[in-house]
Amino acid sequence: MKEEPKLQHIYGYTNLNVQKAKHAAFEQTLSPATFQCKDPNALLGIEVEVENIREGIPLEYYWKIKADHSLRNHGVECVSIPLRGHQVEHALRYLKTQMCTFNKPDFSNRTSVHVHLNVRDMSWSQVKVLVILYALFERHFFNLAGTKREQSIFCVPLYKSNQLSTILHIQNGGTKWHKYNALNLGTILGDGDVGCYGTIEFRHLYGTDDLPTLMTWINNILLLRKASNEYKLEDLLEKVKTLNSTSEYVQLYEKIFQEYADLRSMSKKDFEYCVTHVKEVFWGYDLLRKEPYKAESSLGKKIFHTQVDDTQVNTKTYIKKHNMPYLAPGILTPEMVEKVNQDLLIALETEEGAF
Repeated sequence: MKEEPKLQHIYGYTNLNVQKAKHAAFEQTLSPATFQCKDPNALLGIEVEVENIREGIPLEYYWKIKADHSLRNHGVECVSIPLRGHQVEHALRYLKTQMCTFNKPDFSNRTSVHVHLNVRDMSWSQVKVLVILYALFERHFFNLAGTKREQSIFCVPLYKSNQLSTILHIQNGGTKWHKYNALNLGTILGDGDVGCYGTIEFRHLYGTDDLPTLMTWINNILLLRKASNEYKLEDLLEKVKTLNSTSEYVQLYEKIFQEYADLRSMSKKDFEYCVTHVKEVFWGYDLLRKEPYKAESSLGKKIFHTQVDDTQVNTKTYIKKHNMPYLAPGILTPEMVEKVNQDLLIALETEEGAF
């Protein structure tokens, strides 16, 4: 079977200016990195927004300064060159040192950090796998970045838009990927005022120069990229289609995100909602009725089904009756799942006694 071409071969992106010799010589003078990078050879671009830069930032390596009119109080955007994974810590340490030489940087709620993940060396199928895996674990990324970003109009989750439904045909053109989606694919090919970089932009993280926070964030992105190279598109779709229990989801979650998989932050309804959203987008409620998602009780390890019929799912009457937020027809909200689960638990306790 003929191998699917990489995006670089399809679109012929211009060469990246990484100034390899200059930075390699500089890195010889630095202390060894202290954080493990999950993919030392992956290419990334980082944009750090910061305010209160009154005296400028003396930069000779890794970074350049751009004006950003969304910021105030002497705000600027620091934009990196394309960095290999093994360079990221060095570049971030250097930026923090140089920023603080003549300034007291302020990361107000207007600032954020954007990470561009290189996908030039991936095929369209690999890009689609990455996006589907991201959608399954979108709550994980927002838990890392903080819930405030989840409500930002400049960082819209996939589950609040219809973008995921377009991913299988994105290579055909005609699909506009909004630049303010939390996961922005518009930077792969460019669109209007969005540049053509051959990257996927992760817009979630708040403004910060805290190295552990930044390295944790970037490592999670790199682990997602690594996982996207381990699945064929058709195999992943089949896996998602038959994914119907919390334990299966947790197993996949821990396999991909390793030590960063945080079961304390990812609640049961996060699992249920992510899976249900992806299934609804690709296969609709016919599949959800035939293969309802199972939630496992931590009390008695009993398994029950979150089954809902058409009347409950698709009418505003049910939503209003139970005082639940209505997102759109065909979207099972976490609150709806939780309500059904609570009702079922009460029924089980009434019928069988306490667990």
